[in-house]
Amino acid sequence: ILRTGAIPDSEIVEAIAVAKVKSVQTAITLTDKLARECGSYALMHESGFGATHFLLMCQFAEGDSRILMQKLARDSMKNFKN
Repeated sequence: ILRTGAIPDSEIVEAIAVAKVKSVQTAITLTDKLARECGSYALMHESGFGATHFLLMCQFAEGDSRILMQKLARDSMKNFKN
């Protein structure tokens, strides 16, 4: 679709939005659990956990995930009414 310049249909757009919200939130949750398991080591610079703020950036990259979820719910209700 992107190579042809066509506009994707609403089902594909919704699937991408859902995948974005779910994947970022899952990554944040699992990274937090892993850091808790690692304990104080996760606070050290060498641990690599310093880069986890990138996941929070992803959560807000295309607008707050909560706003995106509200839009998905609103669009679903519009489809339900019609």
